[in-house]
Amino acid sequence: MKKQWSAIVALAAIVLASTSSTASAVTWNYSGHVETVYGNGLVFGLGDLVTGTITFNENATTLRAGSSLQNFIYDDALTYMTMGPFLVTNGGVYPDLAVMNIYSNSGVFQDDGFSFGWQADNNATEIFGFAPHAGGSVVTSLAPPVTPFDLSLFPGRIIRRIIDGDGFDARLETLTIAAVPEPSTWAMMLIGFAGVSFARYRQAVRRRASVAR
Repeated sequence: MKKQWSAIVALAAIVLASTSSTASAVTWNYSGHVETVYGNGLVFGLGDLVTGTITFNENATTLRAGSSLQNFIYDDALTYMTMGPFLVTNGGVYPDLAVMNIYSNSGVFQDDGFSFGWQADNNATEIFGFAPHAGGSVVTSLAPPVTPFDLSLFPGRIIRRIIDGDGFDARLETLTIAAVPEPSTWAMMLIGFAGVSFARYRQAVRRRASVAR
């Protein structure tokens, strides 16, 4: 039992130490209801709820060639993304297409916006938002955000999946940080479980000793 206790404490120490050495990642949950259906809708119909997750590396710094002072495209930001039953990327699927794009004061209408996912030719699996004529007033930082955008600032908000003419557009209604325990919390839980187990072990030893008497 002492060896098990020592192993658990050592594991907790490793988890605690990893907080300062691993890349910081955050997961967002998003949802919205389908407003437009194309072709067969790809398993979704009008009014259906679409949910998904986005996990990205907050320390992403690799900018795609062609990025500018107004349009930042991060190649290594998205580490995992789903849209309903569909996998958008896991780092191995569409690694060259699935990106995070944040732009400010860009285009003819000088709009601000963001997008997560990928698009190629007429196909797309992405969520995006835009604020027409914002002129840089909405997106004030082009660095990867620690918290989700305030969706109320983006009148245009869409969840889109279109493959060879079939798919849907849903209105992006929520974008929130998933409640995931910090590494330090996991470490404290491990120590707590170990403490409870050790206490029960001591009680069992005392019972056996009293019976033996």
